[in-house]
Amino acid sequence: MHQPPEIILASRSPRRQQMLTMLGLPFSVVAADIDESAHKDELPEKYVARLAGEKALAVAKKLSATGSKRGEEFGDCVQPVLAADTAVALGGTIFGKPENRADAFRIWSILSDTTHYVYSGVALLVNGDLQVRVGVTQVVYAAMDERDMTGYWASGEPQDKAGAYGVQGLGSAFVKEVHGSYSNVVGLPLYELRELLKANEWDWI
Repeated sequence: MHQPPEIILASRSPRRQQMLTMLGLPFSVVAADIDESAHKDELPEKYVARLAGEKALAVAKKLSATGSKRGEEFGDCVQPVLAADTAVALGGTIFGKPENRADAFRIWSILSDTTHYVYSGVALLVNGDLQVRVGVTQVVYAAMDERDMTGYWASGEPQDKAGAYGVQGLGSAFVKEVHGSYSNVVGLPLYELRELLKANEWDWI
């Protein structure tokens, strides 16, 4: 096992960038811009797996279209492309990033005092071969009143978070219990990522 070559991270997420930096993995960022709407009756696990894969392929296509030395034909990059997507789900309903303040309040009113699930899909595109894994974590969420919601929204943290909260930040005050992978809730399931890397004879350890 050895470290992978420089990874292309298909995400602007500072949290995912921080985790790759923590692991000592070399990477550069090329953001993916895709439609993140869920399909009708799409299950959360299928949703995050599909989006992670689509993000990786979109970046490979972008590199090819711009004539980058890092991209060749569609879906075939010289460097591995890593992408991820995270969603919160309760009762079959998927909660992505809030559209605005009212949407965040709607999400919190549903998640308040419940146990929900966080799904993160992670995709690795290597030499045209797309591999995807999904992590699932159970989260016990505290009750939130209007004062909690108003104050948390004013902090600016929830705006770009699935389920309108960040477990690694101020939102941790509303997370009573986490059953399963913590990194999965943050947005990059490290166990699943390592499994993908190991399948290609790579590792960070």
